[in-house]
Amino acid sequence: MLGAMRWACALMLSGCSFAFMNKPTSGPIDRDVDCRSALPSIDVVGALLAGGLGALLYAASLQPPDPNDFLDLDPEVRGVAIALLGVSALATASAVYGFYETHACRRHVDDEVASMHAEARVAARSGRCDEVVEVGGRLERAGRELDLDDPETRACFPFFCATADSGFCACSQERSDCEAAVGAGLARSCVPARVDVCVAVGVITPTASTDSSTTKLVK
Repeated sequence: MLGAMRWACALMLSGCSFAFMNKPTSGPIDRDVDCRSALPSIDVVGALLAGGLGALLYAASLQPPDPNDFLDLDPEVRGVAIALLGVSALATASAVYGFYETHACRRHVDDEVASMHAEARVAARSGRCDEVVEVGGRLERAGRELDLDDPETRACFPFFCATADSGFCACSQERSDCEAAVGAGLARSCVPARVDVCVAVGVITPTASTDSSTTKLVK
């Protein structure tokens, strides 16, 4: 029975991070990566539980024989204690590995995103806006956005446009105008654009409120 307990404890408490940690730490980022993981924390809990119980059993096994103490009645108690201490050591190593992999994942994602931003700036500086758009697509798949506060990157997207299924369309060279339309509930999002998409659609006509900086259009 105690032999089975030994294996059960090992299976329940050892090495979650070793077994299941799978975070990218190299290669291109082509999806939104969440580097957070509960596995290292689970390993820490397992290490504390197994270590505490193992230490308690081992200390109890060293006490003088007592026929009224059930722990002294089974010669495998000390073996179970040693097994639990081994499980604790394994879980501790797994937790260290898990925390390291989490940190490495975050560092890799940050480096890749910074590299893509730098690539976009170099392309924008050379007037290769198609490449900037392509980098923007990669950043979007990675759950990030182009740095439109950078004037060189911003030059490839002279307009900010907000549209809605209702037919509302507003493009402006001022981001605040576009965000105001979203804030008013007229559109869902404010998207950088290389052209005035409201004019490019062609099936939408301007309202009388159109001014020189903002095009507000309805069907």
